[in-house]
Amino acid sequence: VTLAGDGPERGKLEGLAAARALGDRLRFAGWLPATGVARLLTELDLVCMPSISENQAVAAQEALLRGVPVVGSRIGGLVDYVRPGVDGELAAPGDLDSLVEALERAVHRLERGDYRIPDPRWMEQFSPESHRRELGGILNELIRSSGRG
Repeated sequence: VTLAGDGPERGKLEGLAAARALGDRLRFAGWLPATGVARLLTELDLVCMPSISENQAVAAQEALLRGVPVVGSRIGGLVDYVRPGVDGELAAPGDLDSLVEALERAVHRLERGDYRIPDPRWMEQFSPESHRRELGGILNELIRSSGRG
């Protein structure tokens, strides 16, 4: 298991991992720049994002685009990107039992090869190009409706 990111609980988590002798099974990667995240995603079988707040879920998008299933909380952007049973699983936010169940479903689906990712057609709607096209269409419509176009 690799934990990426940093925060005030890191020292406590590292202490718990050491006390339980998990050093050979748990790695703390800390904060990673974009290039580090991209490299890490090539090594992973699954990304788990048990967030309580996740507006854009960029890490989930990056994982899915690289063919890595995502298990996350049923909140914010994760709901928009993760399709349960297709490319990941969703759990109730803040509910450990729900997260464990979602992880177990994900592991079973991974073992059977059931996930269908990456799915470029699905993710295309969230790409920068798609956003530019949509915004361009809105701006063109505003210009036309104002009588200036």
